[in-house]
Amino acid sequence: MAEAKGSRGSRVGSPKAEDDDSKSTQRPKNLGAAWVSIPFGLVVLFKMISSFTDSPVEGIRVLAVVGVVFAVFFVLYFGVVFFAIQLPSQCRSDALRKMYPSEEVYVARNVVGFATGIVAVAPELSGTNRHEYYGLVTDDLGFTIWSGYKPPVKVGTVRWKQLQSGTATKGKYLGRQRWQASFTTTSGHPLNMSLSRRLYGTGRFSQAEADSFVRRANDRIKLNGVS
Repeated sequence: MAEAKGSRGSRVGSPKAEDDDSKSTQRPKNLGAAWVSIPFGLVVLFKMISSFTDSPVEGIRVLAVVGVVFAVFFVLYFGVVFFAIQLPSQCRSDALRKMYPSEEVYVARNVVGFATGIVAVAPELSGTNRHEYYGLVTDDLGFTIWSGYKPPVKVGTVRWKQLQSGTATKGKYLGRQRWQASFTTTSGHPLNMSLSRRLYGTGRFSQAEADSFVRRANDRIKLNGVS
């Protein structure tokens, strides 16, 4: 059984090409930033070297200016990350904990194999938009997926009986190894999940979290009649 509701732009993504790690929509952006930053860094390095050649005092002055600029950049960068990713996820988690005080609430990251697996057990979510993070609430029957945070909107429900037993594995996402819970749906489609209950986990399992989640999920799958 699966259900979905919510406004446009608040639902789980369909199985598109971006679910392939090698075709992730984030990777071209990272490559573009690298091609811009490398020449800029070389120009700055050349300027610093030439300044020290002209005068040690001038070189120190240029070094100080560059240090201040980079410090401001990093402050702005982490500020944007916090307000664009961390704060909404945390607000959503706080709201879900108030709504479901006795259940487990996670931040879910949309890793490779998550959207395609969800669509396999909830076909009505096909064709909806893709987001990077969701809220996820588990109970003895299954788990619900949430988007937004003012207030959170339920966008899907998956029952444990729709999954086969899972394992905690390391999967590659955007060039990095991540711990994830890997399941197979009863229809044979893979479903990969990366979650976190930590305050600033941004949906990334630690090994202990992955092991614990898989162990509890497998127990619930068995209780719901799927071996």
